[in-house]
Amino acid sequence: MLICKQSPFGGSCVQFLAQIPDLETVLRGRHSLRGRERFQESGRKLSQRRSPGPNEPYPHYELGYTLSLLGKHKEALAEFEATDRLSRGFFLTQTEAYLSRQIVSGAIDQVILVKLRWLQRITDTNAAKGEEPLAISQQVVALAPTCALGYFHLGKSLLGRDPVAAEQALHKCIRLGPDDTTAINAKFHLGILKRDAGQEDVARRIWAGIVEAYPGNPHTKIAEMMSAEKTA
Repeated sequence: MLICKQSPFGGSCVQFLAQIPDLETVLRGRHSLRGRERFQESGRKLSQRRSPGPNEPYPHYELGYTLSLLGKHKEALAEFEATDRLSRGFFLTQTEAYLSRQIVSGAIDQVILVKLRWLQRITDTNAAKGEEPLAISQQVVALAPTCALGYFHLGKSLLGRDPVAAEQALHKCIRLGPDDTTAINAKFHLGILKRDAGQEDVARRIWAGIVEAYPGNPHTKIAEMMSAEKTA
């Protein structure tokens, strides 16, 4: 999820994250105690070395993500909220803050968090429509029926497979009150469904509504472009 070549704390983000064991493996106790301790020590050193400037969102974002991987969700939430104050909609900080709030409140547990992170990785690689993402997203909504993000991923996995069910899942996501980034993406895909159904005017109204509802959020750019397109 982190998109960087050089860490602001020194060294490569990719190199640092490559040392992080798979979280689900850790949860299942398959990773050695020594490996877990080494990962935790890496996180402590990263936190100690951090010296972000007052207007630099990225260090807060990276530290928040690392703290989340370490299971320190309250601290991670503080970093994600700081990131969003400095740069609204920065990367996936709003979604990460939502996940932190969900787990701190007890709405989801660590296992569900792992599943949601896996679904996000699949989404990032444009492979959200396979059988496995559908199955995992169905598990998430069954285990956490009030988690909006689960319905977002369920809706995405149903696109092109069952448009009616996809629309229902995306609407449920929005009704549950997701973070702004997820809400923008859910509404954008509702527009795609309408466009594919031949309702291009409705689709453009949805996309224009996104731009109006979330001014200044960088995730509205594609909706802005699509709403301005003219029918061929």
